[in-house]
Amino acid sequence: LPGILVQTVLCNAVYSGMGLSKRLFDRCGSLPIWSLAPFARLFVGDFPRHMISGGIILGIGLALGYRADAGPIGVVGAFLVLLAVGFGFGWCFIVLRLLVRTPTTVMTLGFTVLFPLVFASNVMVDPATMPGWLEAFVRANPVTWIVTAVQGVMDGTVTAGAIGLALLAPAVLALILMPLSLRLYRRSRSAAPRLEDPVPLEDLGEAVACAKLLTHRVFGTHLGQRALHDLVDPVRRNEDNTVDIGHDKIAGI
Repeated sequence: LPGILVQTVLCNAVYSGMGLSKRLFDRCGSLPIWSLAPFARLFVGDFPRHMISGGIILGIGLALGYRADAGPIGVVGAFLVLLAVGFGFGWCFIVLRLLVRTPTTVMTLGFTVLFPLVFASNVMVDPATMPGWLEAFVRANPVTWIVTAVQGVMDGTVTAGAIGLALLAPAVLALILMPLSLRLYRRSRSAAPRLEDPVPLEDLGEAVACAKLLTHRVFGTHLGQRALHDLVDPVRRNEDNTVDIGHDKIAGI
């Protein structure tokens, strides 16, 4: 059961990246708030997900006859370790989401990496029964350390060294990927075009052509021409061969 709990939390960590909405992040970027506040919002939602899914697994295990030797205190301690693991590994998929276009790509790449780590661990099989080369890999796998620590907490046989090994990988991932996520987020914000910035005429021409084609197909010729006029009307030409788009009028379209 401890191994299944760890597997569940690691799979749930993928949704930390899938739940990242770049549109929402763009809106938060214009507010006078802490830079990591949008990321904190993700983890506030992740913690209940970990607790609920872990509670379901634990409930099924209890119904099938599993009992934690350490009692309720051991179960609570194990869930605290699982939350720390979910927090650390969640940053991997947040960084991945900031690098790829769609949440589906995050899920595909995330599970492609997670499945070998999970199945090549002591979640399902005792490493002592494996071939020598595979046993060496499994014992060096961070997932094995986490499972061993969670099992020890629930059995009441855990040591400080086991807890330290279990939290080593999540701590290192969080320390490295938190500033990296913030850097990627700020870079994407700085690269995004703003309405108040001058727009080159060639870019405006492409935008007007697309707007004309779209409005013609959706609304018909007459309404399309009217919508196109409303779009081009707030455009003002500058001396440096660029144009400014009126913010208030564009915002109201």
